[in-house]
Amino acid sequence: MHEDWYQVFAIPDYRYVTPQSTLDPKEKTERSRLFAPGFTLSYLLRSELQHDANIALLLDWMDKYAEAHEPMHLGKFFTYTEFDNAGEAIFSRSLGFIKAGHDVSGSVANSRSLNRYMGIAGYYVWLLRLVVANPLITSLGLLPMGHLFRTSMEALHQRKADPDSRFDMVAHWLRVYQEYPGLLSYRDVEAMTATTIAAGSDTLSCTPVSATAIVLRSPSRAPP
Repeated sequence: MHEDWYQVFAIPDYRYVTPQSTLDPKEKTERSRLFAPGFTLSYLLRSELQHDANIALLLDWMDKYAEAHEPMHLGKFFTYTEFDNAGEAIFSRSLGFIKAGHDVSGSVANSRSLNRYMGIAGYYVWLLRLVVANPLITSLGLLPMGHLFRTSMEALHQRKADPDSRFDMVAHWLRVYQEYPGLLSYRDVEAMTATTIAAGSDTLSCTPVSATAIVLRSPSRAPP
């Protein structure tokens, strides 16, 4: 069944269930309802100042490359920015990509490889679980699932230890977990955190890349 493909979104292994990996419609709806408050616009806007700061760092890099008359890989820098913006919305902290100006610990490269891998692996869920998406591989922290999960969990741990964090996505999910432990486990929070940081960064970086490509090819279509 092709719908089985969605089980590939159980990251890093089958124990970490997310709304995306849930096949039963009723269960999926309930899971989505528990996580939905974290995605409301009113709360995402609480990170607007931090998002602006990351965009300012992107513009600084663009100025540096322009002054040096060197080519700049805009696609990568857009991705660095969006990874950090996703981190601000989820954890109340940047992951440090745009400030460093490079792929920290190879996380972005791993995410791109993971996208290609998951597109195929979802059609062979039984093999995926046998070889990669199982507790043994998770405990060893091996690629491809382990790298993304480890990066997300490190940020989640730092977020929980920071008393000055904003009321971000993780705050919503932890509150639900604390109030309704029978409906949401901490492992569910971990799974949703890893999935959201990956999906949010990739999805958001597509917009500036596409818009820039369109403008470069057809300058007349640029906004006034």
